This record gives sequence, structure tokens and C-alpha cells, in this order.
Amino acid sequence: MEINKLIEKYLPKIEKEFISYLSTFDDRVYSIYLVGGAIRDILLGISPNEIDIAIKGDFDSFIEELNKNSNIKIIQTTKFGTSKINFKGKLIDIANTRTEAYIPKGSLPKIHQLSVSIEKDLYRRDFTINSIAYSLNYSEN
Repeated sequence: MEINKLIEKYLPKIEKEFISYLSTFDDRVYSIYLVGGAIRDILLGISPNEIDIAIKGDFDSFIEELNKNSNIKIIQTTKFGTSKINFKGKLIDIANTRTEAYIPKGSLPKIHQLSVSIEKDLYRRDFTINSIAYSLNYSEN
């Protein structure tokens, strides 16, 4: 199965445009991934309603780079290494790869480490089916 063909077929136009923009980032500085439910939906032949992006690298610098693009409006950035952006009317969540714990359960996460491997990041995710990622860096595909 060629994931690029499935992304081309099922990912909506604006989201494709955004991930195409992300693929231009230097892969020696940032590892960028499409993660979670969007990948699940694409594999199931469903057009996803939203996309989530995970990045390994300096999160603040990454957000600064995004902010230079006139089509992107940074809506919110948190101390947890997450940001919500608006790209041409589409809301997109971006998160720095991380390890975390919820102590006590139901509380806000305690971040152990930011900018970890995608494998460590996926391990922390809530549902096994959402623990999938696709690299948007050309050199990793």
C-alpha cells in the first residue's frame, strides 16, 4: 500500500497544501509527522475531518517559522509544547514530541521530556489505533 497515494486521494485540499508546506522544512532541524486519527482515517479510506502534527525539534523556533507564513495564524501555544494554528480557515493542532505522566489521573500532564523520538511520543498516546505516524520529511519516506 502506497501511503502517499492514499494521502493524495483522501486528504482534503487545504490539509494537503499545509503538509506540502511542512515538507519544505529542513529535516536536519525538524522531524515532522502527520499523526493519529488522520492517518487512521486515510488507511480506512475516509477523508479526515482534521489533522494533527507532531514535531521533534525546537518547538518555539518551529512556531516562529510558521508565524512567518502569511497563511498561518497562531491561535494558542501552551507550556506543554502544543499549539493550535489556523491555516486558511482550517484549525490544526501541532505538538512537540514528548513523554509525560498524569499524576494523579485526570490531572494536567507532567512533561518528562520534550523533543523525544516519535516512537516514545506514540507510546504515550491515548488509543493504540491513534499511535501511528507518517513522516512528512522527504528523506524519511
